[in-house]
Amino acid sequence: MSINERLNITTLLLALSTLAATSGCAVATESDEVTETQDEALKVPVDGTLVLVPLPKPTRPFPRLNLEQIVELSAGKDHTCARKLNGKVYCWGKTSYGQAGPANTNCYQGVPCVTQPTLVGIVANQIELGYDFSCAVDTAGQGLCWGANHNMQLGNGTWSQTANFPANAQPIKFNGAPLNLATISAGDHSACAITAGARNVLCWGMAGWGSYPSNAGNPNPQPLLNNGGILLDRIDAISTWFAGACITFNLTGGLGTENYCWVGATASGRSNLNYAFDSSATRISTQSTSVCADKANGTVQCFGSNWQGELGNGTTTNSSTPVTVSAGGVALHGVSMGENHACALDAGGFPYCWGNLGNPGGSTTAVAVSTPVPLSSLASGDLHTCGIGSDGHIYCWGNNTYGQIGNGTWQNANLVATQLTDPL
Repeated sequence: MSINERLNITTLLLALSTLAATSGCAVATESDEVTETQDEALKVPVDGTLVLVPLPKPTRPFPRLNLEQIVELSAGKDHTCARKLNGKVYCWGKTSYGQAGPANTNCYQGVPCVTQPTLVGIVANQIELGYDFSCAVDTAGQGLCWGANHNMQLGNGTWSQTANFPANAQPIKFNGAPLNLATISAGDHSACAITAGARNVLCWGMAGWGSYPSNAGNPNPQPLLNNGGILLDRIDAISTWFAGACITFNLTGGLGTENYCWVGATASGRSNLNYAFDSSATRISTQSTSVCADKANGTVQCFGSNWQGELGNGTTTNSSTPVTVSAGGVALHGVSMGENHACALDAGGFPYCWGNLGNPGGSTTAVAVSTPVPLSSLASGDLHTCGIGSDGHIYCWGNNTYGQIGNGTWQNANLVATQLTDPL
């Protein structure tokens, strides 16, 4: 290497070190936008002379992060919960078992109730409501459930037929240690979860080992086995219903999905998995004894019980195979299955619902619900449904006997959404 080459390298290194010392970036906080503070830099011409030249100002700063944004809703039979981006959980509606938070006589039996305080100590990554209990997965991957436990659906190794006051979220444990969960799903009287890593399924309550149909439930989470005794893993999604669940495997190579459902498990944990939907099903939602799925072609298909028109095919005939929801040619997605009804969104984000024949607005085919803004997601309970609006507010409709639609009254809202009166 020549002396001139060494001098040129030395000059370049000096220029780079000077450049690093004269430039910097600001870090975004909750209340600040990210803006670059570098105003000038060193330019090294061919002759090696160092020249300061201005750099252009950035024109598109990063947006602020709204930690108070509502990012998830879930609905139980007569209660509803919301999760914010900051992990805080809020619930409202019936709380006779503490399912909507600490017991408060102002929040059930027809008395208006808008929200419950956050549950102390829970910073949630997910919320999921069952019939009369609630669950969450916290930021450490720990499962926490509270509310009714008469079918041992809380999964904390205990059983109780009395109200759980105050609402007490205890860790869901397997072999004495808290489970590390990817996601949790709560049904009528059961709950199941997918573990992080191996992505096994563990179930408890009436979906637990040897619980259905002879026993009330199993308080201890146990892994799901197929009828050959093989432990299932690499499960991508799960939706729990009466005493079992439906699971989804995403096939490699973009070939779609494999979907299976089961009811009950033997004393050895074996379950008879039945094929559910074809490979074009993109997600499954189930509750009670009916199951619905989004299809890649913009339709929704359902099977199971249909006594309230919850399959949406224009009949009240039960079906053991998937039938297509009749929506007048409207493409639907984001289906959410409730106890006796279901709802989904059209391409513009506006909801359609079917079922609930015993209530005003009930229909055996999909009918439009009036909302002031498009919705991004839905959560259906027994007789009510809520969604997150494009304006960040929560909108609900349906039965409001226990304040579960959160509009500050106990008046029902049939096919017309009302805004949650408390902005949380």
